[in-house]
Amino acid sequence: MAAARKYSKSIQNLIQNVGKMRGKTFRPTVVSPKLCTEIVNHVNLDGYENTTVIDMNPGAGVFSEALYNRLKPKRHVLLEHDVAYHPVLEEMTSRCPNASLVKLNGHDWETYKTIMTGPFRKPTFPEGYTGFEPKTVPLEEGLNRDLLFLGNITNRYQSTRLVNQFMEACGGSRSWIQQYGRVRFLLWMFDSEKERVFPHQMQSRQRTSILGDTYCEIHEVAGTGSVRRGKGFTISVVDRISAEGKKSFEYRMDKLNDNIVKYDLKRAELMEELKSKRDDVKDARSVKLLKARIQKLDVSQLKNYHTRLSLVQATITPKYKLLYGVDIPSLGLEECGQLFNEIKSNPPEEFTTYVEKRFADEAHDERQAKLNERSGSFTPTAEQAAIFAEYEQTHLQFHQLTRIARSIPDEKYARGLNPPLLQAWRDEKNDYPKPVIIGKSDVYPENQLALMDFQPILPPEYLRPEDSSLALARYEMYDWMVRTLFSTRAQSVKSALTVLAPGAACLLEELGPEGEEIGKKRVRVLTTDELVKLAWAWEQWDFKPEELKWGEVSRLEEQKQSPGLIFL
Repeated sequence: MAAARKYSKSIQNLIQNVGKMRGKTFRPTVVSPKLCTEIVNHVNLDGYENTTVIDMNPGAGVFSEALYNRLKPKRHVLLEHDVAYHPVLEEMTSRCPNASLVKLNGHDWETYKTIMTGPFRKPTFPEGYTGFEPKTVPLEEGLNRDLLFLGNITNRYQSTRLVNQFMEACGGSRSWIQQYGRVRFLLWMFDSEKERVFPHQMQSRQRTSILGDTYCEIHEVAGTGSVRRGKGFTISVVDRISAEGKKSFEYRMDKLNDNIVKYDLKRAELMEELKSKRDDVKDARSVKLLKARIQKLDVSQLKNYHTRLSLVQATITPKYKLLYGVDIPSLGLEECGQLFNEIKSNPPEEFTTYVEKRFADEAHDERQAKLNERSGSFTPTAEQAAIFAEYEQTHLQFHQLTRIARSIPDEKYARGLNPPLLQAWRDEKNDYPKPVIIGKSDVYPENQLALMDFQPILPPEYLRPEDSSLALARYEMYDWMVRTLFSTRAQSVKSALTVLAPGAACLLEELGPEGEEIGKKRVRVLTTDELVKLAWAWEQWDFKPEELKWGEVSRLEEQKQSPGLIFL
């Protein structure tokens, strides 16, 4: 309780009440006014002054009040059904005249209709509450700045299911508040869930993040500043290899530098001794021996240079070798020293290391052994090798080295796209402001939170037909295709398409030469544009199954079972 004394009296009372109510789970909420003000000032809200804010699960209301003070909205609706938060929120509305506490559940679709059209019954609605009709902005005209949604979805884990439904509202059903245009929404979520929505590594890319890429521009406004690790959230292979390469490069450069220092000291010592004896006729034999020792030392140092410089170059990228690559064994002593100084003064920015080459070589040896196992001693033709390559994608199990060797070029390709495949990479490339750091002590109950900014974009033309029922059907099909294909994300697209339906690989023929190139890629590097093209080809296919199912229940059947809830 000691930590509560730094907060306002109302927040202290709230914390004390939460502590007394055992057996009830409370949503983590940021309770530091100073931090909330910093976050609100950090996010770009230009054009949202005098807007309408719909605030789902404001909790203690500290962030809500900071947002209110920044925007001065014409209306701020606080949707909070948990009675524990009502006293502190009522205190907030006394300070914020345009804020209204509505005691309805923000997870119910009907709530959003009720707050606009009524009935406005007490005590659910405050005295004097009136309905409103948000302005509708066509999708092509950009964001609807007449409306802003703020929500806290930390009432339970696996909140990405709710994010998926928000994506459906953006692109499929055009329901909820998205019926008024492209309405921006800010969501508080657990930092551990953030990586599914906004992955920093290609291995974490899956359904939720792909739907997000298709329908929204996403940014991390505030969080812990860390990237989730563990099962399903592995570190980037390229980053790891780059780190190993840098460590190896620095180690070998240090070793060579130590060797040069010792050589210079020893040679200087011998040269000093030679100088003192050179004019003495009696020491002619000693002078001859000293010259031989110096010559032997130079030869030894030249060999060291050749060996160690070759090791250094083995850790640098091919591009770097083009800049500095020379035939090292042909260099003399002075030239080796110049090359070392040049590399030392201009170290490489990127490393691919001997580790990457080892992965690639050993993976090739492993595949060749499996090929020989099945083909015997004959040398396959190019066509036979291509057939085997397709077969191995689907059926053969490989050592980890092969999987890593395949993921390296995939990740480099994905990072090299314009724009890069992941939105987190795009923010890094464009120098987007880094998120404000939230400490555990800034949150009550203590937890790690992140604030994500979702700005709906204009969906691809195929996914926004004028017919609303067709738009929903295409969204459902696209969602199903993404989920199904990414269950085999490490396979080639041509192989993975057979998981959709027997013979589905012929979809690539519908796309012409581009389809052939898409078929060679692995599923994990497909862009949203390429996925949309596959969805279009699927719609044209005469032999596609009539009903799309994931597991035992179709997505539409799932919705019918819980029609009134946003969170299934």
